[in-house]
Amino acid sequence: MNVIKNFFSKKKSDEEIILHAYTNDSLVYENFPITKSSQYMPSWWKNIPSNLYREDAIAQTPSNEIPTMKKCPGFIELFKNSFVYPLWADLQIDVKGFGSSMYDYRFGFDNDYSLLSHPEHERGDFLPSDKFIHIKTPSVWAFNTEESIDWMTFGATWNQEPIINKVFWFPGVDNYKINHSTTWQFAVENKEQTIFMEAGTPLVQMIPVTERPVKVQTHYDPDAFNYYSRATHSFKFTNGYYSKVKQQQKNQSSKCPFPH
Repeated sequence: MNVIKNFFSKKKSDEEIILHAYTNDSLVYENFPITKSSQYMPSWWKNIPSNLYREDAIAQTPSNEIPTMKKCPGFIELFKNSFVYPLWADLQIDVKGFGSSMYDYRFGFDNDYSLLSHPEHERGDFLPSDKFIHIKTPSVWAFNTEESIDWMTFGATWNQEPIINKVFWFPGVDNYKINHSTTWQFAVENKEQTIFMEAGTPLVQMIPVTERPVKVQTHYDPDAFNYYSRATHSFKFTNGYYSKVKQQQKNQSSKCPFPH
């Protein structure tokens, strides 16, 4: 029995996990798919020489070589093992400042996408609105996985040098078997300023918390996008996510474990 169990366990560990990404916008689908971060290696990193030596080196030998980020394992492994969610259009945000918590914005094409902000009471004393503005992007992709795994999400800082001192992306953990929306949240300083992000800029990097191989499949499928966007919502006034998790676990446990 243990031999059979171990055989199936090994097969399971080698089995590929598919992240399905659905959009209802053909422009997004054709130009800015979700893809491996290795497709977005920043140009500044590519321009670092593979080998760099001390200026006073007599010969270019290993003992005279100086380290650079070209061979940094933390950076390389991040880009090997994560996925990028890129910005799908130019975006300009004009912050009014003067403590007003107001801002204007404009996307680079005429689709009805909106930036949103959560009210200050949701975060308590963290980032008071007279000093910072909370902003949330719309969900242009809806994700789904058949299996329940966590995904670590955080700002793609290495690709955001032009805005690195203006935008702070909030890290988090998502599970796309339960939550399907992709609304990324960030904060900007509440002062008069203009923030510009170019289409194609990596917004967020995503790391699946699993040792199994992971593949992303993108789809232009308005029906599936609408379905999963709706499935993200809750039937409760508050604590909706965990109430939905509890309900799904209850439904699953009530199913017959034997095939018919």
